[in-house]
Amino acid sequence: MKKKLLKRNDKILIVIMLALLSGILIYRTAASKGSGYQVVIYVGNEVYGTYSINDDQDIRIEQNGFTNVVRIKDKTVWMEESNCPNQLCVYQGKVTQPGIPIVCLPHGITVDVVGPDK
Repeated sequence: MKKKLLKRNDKILIVIMLALLSGILIYRTAASKGSGYQVVIYVGNEVYGTYSINDDQDIRIEQNGFTNVVRIKDKTVWMEESNCPNQLCVYQGKVTQPGIPIVCLPHGITVDVVGPDK
């Protein structure tokens, strides 16, 4: 009598694992090509500038004695510097996806990450 090396459940598990691995590979390949997200900086209610989240750069905003530096690096954006008194915008941390704006309330600056369709 011949013994089966792989049972039915083993085969199903292998197929699921292969599907997961190929999904991860496809996701990582697409992510490495760029997200298509944009960084939009508002001063007051006006757009100060729109930048690709894929391009590493520092954006210096100087107005009325206020200074802020927004850093875009490694598909991430954050407020690197601000001369506001409470520094909450600096401590807010890094953002990579839409939905969480960075706000410097004393200077009236908002940094948003938006999708490619916005």
